[in-house]
Amino acid sequence: DEDSVSHGYIVATALVPLMTSYAVGAASTIETNLGSFGKRSADVLTDGKDVVFGALETFVTARGIDCNLLTRNVCVSVDDGVDDSSSGSENIVDNDVDFNVTNDGTSSPLLSGAYTPVSNVDDFIKLTEFLSAIEESATVEEGQSFYTKSEGSLSLKTVLPGRHKTHERTNPILNIYMYGLWTSEDGENENIGLSSKVFDNKELELFWDTIVSDELGKDSGYNALLTAETIRVVIMWISVTSYLYESIYDCREGSQPTTTHPVDAAAALWFGNHISSDISDGASLFAWAKRSENNFEDQSSTVNDEMVDRLNSLQESYEFCKAELNKQELSNKMRYDVDAIVRVMTIPLVQYFIVHLSAQSGIMGDSQTEDEVDYMILYALSVLPLISICDEEVFGKLYTELVTGARSYDPLKFSEILKTLQDRYPCLGLSCSDIGISVLSVSTDEVPCQDPASNPGIVGYEPTYGTSFEMSKIDLDVSTILSLVLMEAHDLAIDIYKYGRNAKKEDSISYTAIQDLSNPKSQIVTNIYDRFINDGVDYTRVTEASILGVDEFKSLSPLRKSAAASLSIVTIDLHLAILDAMYQGIDVCNQEGTDANRHWDEAVALFAGWAEGVQERGSDSDGYLMFNIAQQICQRFDTCDENDNSPVNGIIIQKFSNGQDFLEQLQCDDALNSAKEIEKLIESILIDNLTYRSMTASSSFDQTSFLLAHITATALVPLMRSVDETIADVIETDLGTFPVDDYFPDGIDTVLSSLRKYVSLKGIDCSLLSSSLCDETQLSDAEQSSDTVKPNDSGHTLVNGTYTPTSDVSDLASISSLVHTICNAENSEIAIEAYSSDDSAGLTIQSMSTNAKSAMSDELMFNQYVVALSDGVEKTDGSFLFDDEPAHHYADTITSDAFKTSVELGCQSIKILNIWMWFAHKLNEAVKGCDKGRSDAYTSIDEAAALWLGNPTPSNDVGGLLFEMTESI
Repeated sequence: DEDSVSHGYIVATALVPLMTSYAVGAASTIETNLGSFGKRSADVLTDGKDVVFGALETFVTARGIDCNLLTRNVCVSVDDGVDDSSSGSENIVDNDVDFNVTNDGTSSPLLSGAYTPVSNVDDFIKLTEFLSAIEESATVEEGQSFYTKSEGSLSLKTVLPGRHKTHERTNPILNIYMYGLWTSEDGENENIGLSSKVFDNKELELFWDTIVSDELGKDSGYNALLTAETIRVVIMWISVTSYLYESIYDCREGSQPTTTHPVDAAAALWFGNHISSDISDGASLFAWAKRSENNFEDQSSTVNDEMVDRLNSLQESYEFCKAELNKQELSNKMRYDVDAIVRVMTIPLVQYFIVHLSAQSGIMGDSQTEDEVDYMILYALSVLPLISICDEEVFGKLYTELVTGARSYDPLKFSEILKTLQDRYPCLGLSCSDIGISVLSVSTDEVPCQDPASNPGIVGYEPTYGTSFEMSKIDLDVSTILSLVLMEAHDLAIDIYKYGRNAKKEDSISYTAIQDLSNPKSQIVTNIYDRFINDGVDYTRVTEASILGVDEFKSLSPLRKSAAASLSIVTIDLHLAILDAMYQGIDVCNQEGTDANRHWDEAVALFAGWAEGVQERGSDSDGYLMFNIAQQICQRFDTCDENDNSPVNGIIIQKFSNGQDFLEQLQCDDALNSAKEIEKLIESILIDNLTYRSMTASSSFDQTSFLLAHITATALVPLMRSVDETIADVIETDLGTFPVDDYFPDGIDTVLSSLRKYVSLKGIDCSLLSSSLCDETQLSDAEQSSDTVKPNDSGHTLVNGTYTPTSDVSDLASISSLVHTICNAENSEIAIEAYSSDDSAGLTIQSMSTNAKSAMSDELMFNQYVVALSDGVEKTDGSFLFDDEPAHHYADTITSDAFKTSVELGCQSIKILNIWMWFAHKLNEAVKGCDKGRSDAYTSIDEAAALWLGNPTPSNDVGGLLFEMTESI
């Protein structure tokens, strides 16, 4: 547990100096076992916890501390490090690899012989009986007693492992639920993954018990059926997935238990004590799925039939694995099979979600059940977190409407919500035919479901082959990896990197994996790849290191590890994969093959991804791949086109379309030229990104910006060496090492100059860069602040002589006229145009917010606002979010929303948010200038005065700014 390792290190560091005066040997033991930071959990407590407890006992005795005063009594021999009686998790017991069932022998066949266990699962079967007893219970106390009642070592409350147990390390579904709930409106994000995470004011790792406890204690009173349904869906369902994924881990590691094995446990939890496959009554998950199936028609298959077949097949694979030498290959097959089972299990979840959403929307007539809104909340909690991986914006919106805002749910939104859910079936690995059509609706309002076309478009590109659709879902692997890194589930994250999870291969028995994609098959890209791994340096290693959080990344926060992993995957692994897919297509063309565009289409899929959608120019907010980096870059440099889209993305997609036509006509040389042009354009995106990150790191000394500059440099240096060794040496010297205390030893100007030289030697068209790198007159933010001060020769004063500036701030003072124009605009559109475009005062009012990060990154007040308002994280670049926008743009986000309400509200917002914080910034700038001994530091005070006072306007004689607002109050 990395949290405990870091906390142990801190406390040991505080305690060891005190121990040395009383027990030197004990202090040395604590130092050895807990005195180093950055180690993984396997490397701590090297002498064992009993030795550590012994050292603590020695110190306690030597110091004369009364053992009775200790919460954890180290003065007596113990077998473990946790006293369950004082656990904050209400005695949820450890339920790790060995399931500790109490009965010997083998259990009887399940479901009248449909599945035959090879181990004893009687204790697991008994849980369904407890669930049935809860359904028949009359009071909350009776229901609670069956919830906590144990059969052997198992109870409904303890069957799903708690914090930091094996299943949390092996089950991606469990971690996806935790990630979604943590990032939800009920999650606690203040610690941004650095410390304990919270859901609904309780430990996130115990979310399932929190949900059940909330149901038991809800204000509307006890509902036995709803309580049982909650336990079945939240605990039993997730427990099945946990034991299924545990089987993969056991096979790969060769650690199959000798008692209950996990496939049998999963089967026992699903079938329970159910006897007949024709009966839908009962408390088991089998009966639950059967009831759901009866509510839908036109399904492509039957869930329970699929479960019977797939569980039997998985049991056979698990047993075979005991004697299999190539355990990795078999465990990979089992991984694919388990993922398929979980997708089948998801079908009833989605069906019940639709049923209860329909009921709450009045579409099912009078057939609503008691506490119908709570059923809708339950299934929203069960389905929506699974969507958080592929569309966090939609997840957050639906969570607010259907969970936290469920009591005020608007039934008129039913069609919109259902369509939104249906559009995300591919994210869940499902199709419309998997779900079927509800037979309960008495209304025609239900939205017809349509699966994506067999070869849907990708950001305006029309693929020739349908294989590109599956390949495009590689971005879901990226998103899942980043979410798991944030949850500190590093082993799970690296598994998905190595073996895949979402992009199915044509053989339908395995996935395309990111790691495999980065190993090229074409000769051209093999030559490029060799540059990344030659001369004893492996530049590709940063991907695995950042995912695992080792080496230079070991002491970073989870958010920064996630940002590093995201950029490394896209700029190294998938960059090479895009090039390789293109040049494989060229190779096929040269051999006069007919499917060259199969590879070409896949290159487009790897460039844009599934989340960007089918529309030309992609999504406004989604995306994880190279297409998204280009979009972010043009926004940061304010060089997007009139539709706020990246020009280079449009050019790349057009060249992909051109190449597609050339390959179709076997015009291989023309297609090769298209590939080379695309290769150069993608490299221009990397150069822009390195320019931006370097400039930001230089001006603000921001570690995240320098980290991402380091990753981008790692992706570029091997390419640079083949063009100019000197350029590569500069970039490697200044950005090739992380972490460092001294950023840019050669200076930011030398780095930018080297990049300009590389652009010239590479023949990259400067007009295609989103940055103005090629303009040698461009200055960094740090240099712009040191422009020559203009004296106030005109004698200009503020507020009729109230303040006489020493420097000329007449332009900035004219901002009061701009504010007057905005506040008196006829409509919001006119006001927004002036707010965003009018720079007559030397800058726009909008830029006071959008440029705030580089200008105020080290200022306390600005950062207090950013941290206080942050309500999420951007896992691709390590930044904070507020209202789905960058948190450091909070003023612009609020002001833009205010103008949508009214001109008057927008007028107030620009004063108290944009201008007020820029005023505070100028005062801070004056202090910093004075600290540095600058003789012109007073200029910033004059600028602050101009922002507070302003010039007289037609409406008043005091400028209409903060001065006037204060006077009016």
